[in-house]
Amino acid sequence: SEEKANKSIFKAYLWFILGGFLGAHHMYLNNDYHAVLMIGSVGGCYGLGLILDFFYIPRYVKQANNHPYFKDLELLERKHFKKPRLNVGMVLIQLLMGAFSRSLVNLAIPRDDYRYTVFRHFLLPVAST
Repeated sequence: SEEKANKSIFKAYLWFILGGFLGAHHMYLNNDYHAVLMIGSVGGCYGLGLILDFFYIPRYVKQANNHPYFKDLELLERKHFKKPRLNVGMVLIQLLMGAFSRSLVNLAIPRDDYRYTVFRHFLLPVAST
């Protein structure tokens, strides 16, 4: 579409400055999944994603503008990798984020009051997923 092909690096950085923790720059670039991840993990792995996005925004803009390099790369990946590749680094990061989220929830639930034990047994497994 014509709207999708007119993304600018300046506007992407402007959205990054105004609402980076909320994934506003990803919403501008139509990267809805990245935006949801930014919101859900407080700025992408608790701020680490924001640091990386600062350097990757020009690449994201080219991808949003349908640069030929990304079209060819996508076709090659579909041709050679029938199944999604396992990325051990991403699995480890997800496990660390789950452990960190579980620790935050554990600290937020009072330990002295017995009424909150039900919440602790329910929320800790949910937070670690």
